[in-house]
Amino acid sequence: MSFDTSLVGSTLPETVLEYRPEEVILYALGVGAGADDLPYVFEGAAGGLQVVPSFATLAPGISGAFLHRLGFDVARSLHGEHTLTLHRPMPTEGLIRTRTEVVEVKERPSGTFVRFLSRTLDETDHMVCDNRFLIIELPEAPSRQTGTTGTQAPQAGGDPVELEVTAAIPASQALLYRLSGDRNPLHVDPAFARRAGFEHPILHGLCTFGYATRMLVHAACGDDPTRLRQIGARFAAPVVPGDVLTVRARHDEHRRLLFEAHTQAGLVLSHGMAVTTESLAGG
Repeated sequence: MSFDTSLVGSTLPETVLEYRPEEVILYALGVGAGADDLPYVFEGAAGGLQVVPSFATLAPGISGAFLHRLGFDVARSLHGEHTLTLHRPMPTEGLIRTRTEVVEVKERPSGTFVRFLSRTLDETDHMVCDNRFLIIELPEAPSRQTGTTGTQAPQAGGDPVELEVTAAIPASQALLYRLSGDRNPLHVDPAFARRAGFEHPILHGLCTFGYATRMLVHAACGDDPTRLRQIGARFAAPVVPGDVLTVRARHDEHRRLLFEAHTQAGLVLSHGMAVTTESLAGG
């Protein structure tokens, strides 16, 4: 890997995201919102337009271009983990500024692990959100069976499932999601995907993350996105457009929501945890 380890502890150039309701709606469509999710896709909905909370993962600008600029081999790089913390609900339009710090680089037999922390401010310098994420460059091209390793977190397994929600991923979903900023050809070009070790283009990891976020807001937050304060998960395996995604969750003793996501091929999101306003209030 050609990643410059001297960047550890440094802050990357600031990114600016200026967006309108149109971008909010496009993102919602990209993570599976439809006619039954009118507040996410129609500015005239009763109560006004709402923002899928994971829209905030766009703030750091994580994309194939982002990875290439930092020296990653895009064809061998995977998004390993992601945790989003919301300090306030995302507005439906505005300008936000993000500074991303390189927190840690670890060389392991399974690959090079690089951790980042992004902090996002609004135009008045108030905190909007944090994104903590792990990018892994593998020594060989990944495959659909490739999992990731990282920090330990509570798992959803072992106790009865309280919530289960399922969504079919349309075959064209990656084509729609990429319009929100991540144009990595891995998600659209069959020839590039085969060179990277996949039989077919795979769904963006953050698209899967967005699906899970939207599904949990529906199932656990009464379709009120302002009740979600934090969500994180480990990307255990890729999703292929056309898969069926099932999210299963339960509450722990602190009222945090522990979850996993599966497709018919197996586990795709592990070590999922979400914090809601109810969690912070102690239930």
